[in-house]
Amino acid sequence: MIEVKDAAISYDGKTELFSGLNFSLAAGEILTILGRNGIGKTTFLRCLLGILPWTRGGCLVAGEPPVPDAVSDKIGYVPQSHAPAFPYTVFEMVMMGRARRIGLFRTPSDEDRRRVAELLELVGVAPLADRRATELSGGQLQMVYIGRALATEPKIMILDEPEAHLDFHNQLIVLRLLKKLASERNMTIIMNTHSPENALKISDKSLMMRRGAYVFGETQTILTEENLRRFFDIDCRVLEAQVDGETQRGLLTLL
Repeated sequence: MIEVKDAAISYDGKTELFSGLNFSLAAGEILTILGRNGIGKTTFLRCLLGILPWTRGGCLVAGEPPVPDAVSDKIGYVPQSHAPAFPYTVFEMVMMGRARRIGLFRTPSDEDRRRVAELLELVGVAPLADRRATELSGGQLQMVYIGRALATEPKIMILDEPEAHLDFHNQLIVLRLLKKLASERNMTIIMNTHSPENALKISDKSLMMRRGAYVFGETQTILTEENLRRFFDIDCRVLEAQVDGETQRGLLTLL
């Protein structure tokens, strides 16, 4: 579904954040991208979207290089959450995601309205359909943005820190939805996160980044105490527990 080949990123054309990155993601897999602030995680997502150029190498999305104008046909993008500038209703916000399918100067069809109503149910904000987006909480607004991205009917979702600034309860709601999209709709999910613990909860694979270095692999394999010290400069312990017959892993951070 997504293949990155010999990729390199540089802010100034000289100093590379990393180089020689190679990996692939299949349909239904979840990738989390981890690293400290300012390390280039959002820049990396913009390269995947085709918005910014790679310094070297590149990527293929469903076998083709990404083109920004056509990104919404294959990729649903959820940027970092921000307050809406205009008081559109929740229903109108999600309908905006179908703009390319509706066409210029055309009004939404009954089918478009039905699809939006289904998405509002999926992301859990159907009771808020007529409420203005400017009146929503952070968690509610994040679900609206995810619904809008899903309205494009993508095969891939790219999210920039979707659980940031949310309380613990709303973080879990977002993570559960993303796992559901991957498992039930076979959707490929790529998300930036500052939380290694959330990566352990949700992702199949992870990419850990720091300036001049990276490590990529199965999340359960690479999110080790050694790598967390190396990439986050923190002292922690990776703990395991049996829950309903399955091994669950979590982090204990030492002060």
